Amino acid sequence: MRTSSIFLYDCTEVSPFSLLFFGGDITIQKDEDQETIAVDRWIVFRSPARTAHLVKSLKKELDSLLQEKISNPAPVDWNNRQSKDCAVITAIIDLITTQERPAASSKDDGTTWTSAVRGKHVYFNEDDDDDD
Repeated sequence: MRTSSIFLYDCTEVSPFSLLFFGGDITIQKDEDQETIAVDRWIVFRSPARTAHLVKSLKKELDSLLQEKISNPAPVDWNNRQSKDCAVITAIIDLITTQERPAASSKDDGTTWTSAVRGKHVYFNEDDDDDD
């Protein structure tokens, strides 16, 4: 049987924070009158600039922590809440587990992450000074 329909199999809904922390590179953009944050300049979400910068900084800390754990494997000391690795991982876990699901709210009051309209974006590259 032939069909012109598109079928999508084996897909899982993930939260914006999951995409931002575990997806590709994060860029902060300004699209005319709205601020956005994007994963690989492809998946774009509306976000206040302050939130976008905080998420980008936390992802940078996570990437640094993962690189350190790969180079020098050691368990996380969960009893020491002041340790950097415990603080970073706990913050990310809290954000992902407490985030409101995007489909749960149709109201756009700036409190939930929503997909941004694709258009002309101006990319901010303030963190491009890392020469990895």
